[in-house]
Amino acid sequence: MEAQKAIVCVDDEAIILMAMKAELARQFRGRFRVESALDARKALELIERLFSEGFSVAMVLTDWLMPGIKGDELVLLVKHDHPEVRCVLVSGQADAKAIAEARLESSLDAYIEKPWGVDRLLKVVKSCLDSPAAEEPPPGPEGGPPPAPRGQA
Repeated sequence: MEAQKAIVCVDDEAIILMAMKAELARQFRGRFRVESALDARKALELIERLFSEGFSVAMVLTDWLMPGIKGDELVLLVKHDHPEVRCVLVSGQADAKAIAEARLESSLDAYIEKPWGVDRLLKVVKSCLDSPAAEEPPPGPEGGPPPAPRGQA
């Protein structure tokens, strides 16, 4: 039996967090349990609790600028323990350099600029959820296993 899947939203602004959670819950009802946390520390605790309860955390959407642990640091921590989890940074404060660094250092899957619109939010989330897992190699010809690297047969 496949584990139930969850999406975790993280933002220190309660109204934004509620809006994001509501939109994702409406769109993915029945497919994903949508949870939320007001800071990164609570998000890490929530993620571990979900895994211990048998859920597969499919995605974390996090604000960048938060008190304590910032969103890019949260992404690094999540990816370290759970590299298969998709991570999306959401911010109106991050500059292009910070986003580029987050993509390189933490395998950030996507970035959404605030204020986000529902269509943009859902498009990015669906795209990330529909793409193959980060640790899976791309399929080989005809959808079969990938070819062995040169010199390794």
